[in-house]
Amino acid sequence: MWVRQWRGEVARGEAEACLAFLHTIAVPRHRSAPGNLSAHVLRLAGEVTDEFRLFSYWHSLEAIQAFARAEEPAAAKDQAERNYLASIGLEVLVYQPFDLGRELINR
Repeated sequence: MWVRQWRGEVARGEAEACLAFLHTIAVPRHRSAPGNLSAHVLRLAGEVTDEFRLFSYWHSLEAIQAFARAEEPAAAKDQAERNYLASIGLEVLVYQPFDLGRELINR
């Protein structure tokens, strides 16, 4: 299993709109993508900004790569969505799975 972490930070006044976007668009897209096992959102409320992290779990790195190509802001369905994704200041990390016995799995 591979884990992909999407991180976005928004101004406090935009946090509810970001949460709505994650729950109505981003999470359903992750969950319906080939190779996706599940997707979950965490929120850290701050005084000025709120941080969101979307963790998604995948069968393979290839599944993540295929999804990421389709998720790029340029591939978004409309200009408003492209602008919104570009405004969040995204950071995406991919975690490799390791066997507790030292060997990388699914390599």
